[in-house]
Amino acid sequence: ASKRGRAPAPDPLPLPEDNEPPPKRSRPARPPPASAETPLIDNVRRYIEENVPDDHELEERRMFGMVMWLVRGNMFLGVGTTSGRMLVRVGEPHTQSLLDDHPEGVRRCSSSANRTFPGTLIVESPQFRGEEQMAFWFAQAMRHNASMAAKEPSAKPRKKAKTSSA
Repeated sequence: ASKRGRAPAPDPLPLPEDNEPPPKRSRPARPPPASAETPLIDNVRRYIEENVPDDHELEERRMFGMVMWLVRGNMFLGVGTTSGRMLVRVGEPHTQSLLDDHPEGVRRCSSSANRTFPGTLIVESPQFRGEEQMAFWFAQAMRHNASMAAKEPSAKPRKKAKTSSA
């Protein structure tokens, strides 16, 4: 016979209540991007701040995964915080001619759900690096911005009114 004694049985684990949801696993929080994400964004920011006319309202926001600049309350251009691509709002009348003139590194802006945003282009970073190339895209965005009515810079985007079927 063995001289080892048996330990008393442990208390059973409590069972969760039937109506109590299981605890959620929390994802580790990602730190927000720093104010100066990349030298590319800093260079675009500097260019915009130096070249937007003083009488035009200028606002910087984070939208669509980008640092976005609004001029006169209208979306102007932005740079992706991770992609480094630039979104430029040029207006639909000028979109196709700009695409024809820039066959590489410029495309229409579209979502992952294949929704195309009219009058908006995505420009790869080699196409807007340097003062001369940045000046070109800035001028295109400024031309379109001048054709729009100014809005309050902090105003929320307008949503289309839902039509009710009564």
